[in-house]
Order: sequence, then C-alpha cells, then structure tokens
Amino acid sequence: MPPNVHAITLASTPARTERLSRHLYDRGIPWTPFDGIDAAEWGLCTKWRYNPSNLREGQEVPQKHVGLHLSHYWLWRKFADSSEPIMTVLEDDAAFHDEWESEYRIAMESVPGDWDMLLLGSGNTSDKHRVKVAGNVWKVDGPACTHAYMIKRSALPVLLLTQKLSWAPIDASLVYRSYPHLKLYVVLPRIAYQHGQEYIVP
Repeated sequence: MPPNVHAITLASTPARTERLSRHLYDRGIPWTPFDGIDAAEWGLCTKWRYNPSNLREGQEVPQKHVGLHLSHYWLWRKFADSSEPIMTVLEDDAAFHDEWESEYRIAMESVPGDWDMLLLGSGNTSDKHRVKVAGNVWKVDGPACTHAYMIKRSALPVLLLTQKLSWAPIDASLVYRSYPHLKLYVVLPRIAYQHGQEYIVP
C-alpha cells in the first residue's frame, strides 16, 4: 500500500474530489486531502514565460498550472514539517488500474534502496531514452506528468530549492530543474493513470 497518501484537491471542484474519493475507496487506498491553490480564485499568474532557454521570451504559463505548481510546493513543505519518511502525492484526476496492488509490490521490490522519487504514473515515456532497472522499474529521461508519485525526505532539499520558480507546467519544471539532481525512477507500465486517459499511450 502506498504510504502517507495525500491528494491535491480544490474546494471549487467538488465533483473531482468526490470521484477521487470513491475511486480510492474502491481501490482500498487510505488518503488525506490537501486543499490546493486555485490560481483563478486567488488571482494568481506568473510573469515568467515557458521557455527553458529564455524565461522572458516564450509561451504564457496557463493560470491553472501556476496554482498546481504552488499546490505541489506547499504539499512538499507540509511533508518537510512532518516526521514521515515517505509521502505519496496524487492529483485529483489520479486513478489506479485494477491490478495496481501486485504491480506496486513488484515496484517496491525492484526499485533501488537509494531512490529519491518514484513515479507511479507518468506520460510521454514511449519516445524517451529508458533503461530497465529491475521488475517494472525504469530510468527514463524526462518523463511527464505528476498525477501520482512518491518522494522520500531525501528529495525535499532539491525540490524545495529548484521549484521556487513558477516558469512552466510543474512536470516540465521538474524535468529541467529537479530530476537531474534526484535518483528518479518510473514504474512502467504505469499503475496510475489520469481519469479518462486510461488508454492513452504512456
């Protein structure tokens, strides 16, 4: 069972929270909601623009991604203030495949002991360079998505330092600013997908 599960939810989207709650109950996964930041409600945006080589020239970061970035960041801060060794982070569209539990056990038996971050769900991995570690655990260059992952306390110094800048969607920001400094692993095939995207190639 994934430990210390926290899911980012918004008060402004109760139907999404209800769907997640029913789904996790059906899967037998205990969880705690984390009240995320609704950037539209707060009137938040970022002056930075999404371009890895020039933060002043590029595409505008959608407002909802600013809120999601801040939500992940403050959840990591909550983790830092706790005594838990691991946190499992979900977004409110996360969903687990029927066979997730047996695949999760394989992943935990296969991931190296010094891991910092483990993606239970991911995207855009099929065209990336990847190397099998063991079982269903892989090293993948630049995996996308943040709907389901686990982090150890060892990841916190890197995440809290490198993700202070909301310059891109959170998954892209992690690829460029955090993952190069972490022992990152990915479960493939993914055991968690985004609701409504079960059949999209990961």
